[in-house]
Amino acid sequence: MPSLGGWLDTATLTLLFGCIALVVGFGAGWLELPMPDEISREALSPRAIAAGFLPENWLRGAAIAFFVPALATELLFRALPIPRREERLPLWRKWSWAALSLVAFVACYPLGAHYLWPQTQTVVMQPSFLVLVALLGWACTVLYRRTGSVWGAVTLHWLAVLGWQLLGNA
Repeated sequence: MPSLGGWLDTATLTLLFGCIALVVGFGAGWLELPMPDEISREALSPRAIAAGFLPENWLRGAAIAFFVPALATELLFRALPIPRREERLPLWRKWSWAALSLVAFVACYPLGAHYLWPQTQTVVMQPSFLVLVALLGWACTVLYRRTGSVWGAVTLHWLAVLGWQLLGNA
């Protein structure tokens, strides 16, 4: 598990990534705020907002998102290929593995959209989306390298997926 400093790094990178992702996503049009059809006092109640904002079965989707994209991806693209910081390897070699892993991580998005989730192709193939995927992969790599733990990267990745589930219109 990361130390307190590792969790602070995770919070900082999550906030930074989230701000960038929101600006890019809303600007590109593939994120949107779900709005009630009619603005009234009842529509603005916390219960009505939660009901209109959270998709049906959202909690189940959030739990699945933790294991499938977040944990599995971070194990596959960070923990397995990137040497741990305790390993005695030249720094250039550690970062070379990280760079190769990042390229594979980004390449998996268009491939997944093409073969597994064709309904997402219009968004996933946009350069702005792929830049955000690369930024997410870079941030997760930095967290993994700084903390020596995959849990900060899993948390960041999971929160990015939750944001996409809540705000994505693809």
